Amino acid sequence: ALCGKAAISWAVEHQPDLVILDLVLPDMDGHKVCQELRRLYSFWALPVLILTAKNQPIDQLRGFAHGADAYMTKPFESGELLRTVALLVGNTAPA
Repeated sequence: ALCGKAAISWAVEHQPDLVILDLVLPDMDGHKVCQELRRLYSFWALPVLILTAKNQPIDQLRGFAHGADAYMTKPFESGELLRTVALLVGNTAPA
């Protein structure tokens, strides 16, 4: 989804196994999207990975405070992303 409201609606309809979320969205802050997903799915284990260019320690702390399970900054290594996704969805991490 290209914006936060669409991402929340899509997640409600499709119940994904994982959400990869940027913090900079055109319609709402990614932290608020994460917080809303946590509110909607408190009963459902929905892993949220924040993947963003925001690399300040306060951004990471806010991400975890709003419910993120993992936080990665851009640029990133594809192997690191694959390992993180595998861990979040409960699969064996690729080598």
